[in-house]
Amino acid sequence: KPIKPDVANLSVTTHGSVFWNDERMGDEQLAQRLQASAPRHPQPEDFIRGDRLVDYERVAQGMAATQKSGVLELSFVTDQAMTGVSRKTPP
Repeated sequence: KPIKPDVANLSVTTHGSVFWNDERMGDEQLAQRLQASAPRHPQPEDFIRGDRLVDYERVAQGMAATQKSGVLELSFVTDQAMTGVSRKTPP
């Protein structure tokens, strides 16, 4: 039976703060966390979400740290409201 990988959510806030799941951390701590997860088999499924008002450069720094660590896959999470997809709310 295949082993389901853990999920790691990397979030970058409007002000450039970085969160690994719900834990706020600095760039060095993030690099250490990524390096620790890279050799795991299977590697965690890493997702990155940038606040819509954050400078793209800050998100790119998170992407670069992920690549440098040896993590092979990084997926982007987008806000449905930004893509024009409407979400109906129940009455």
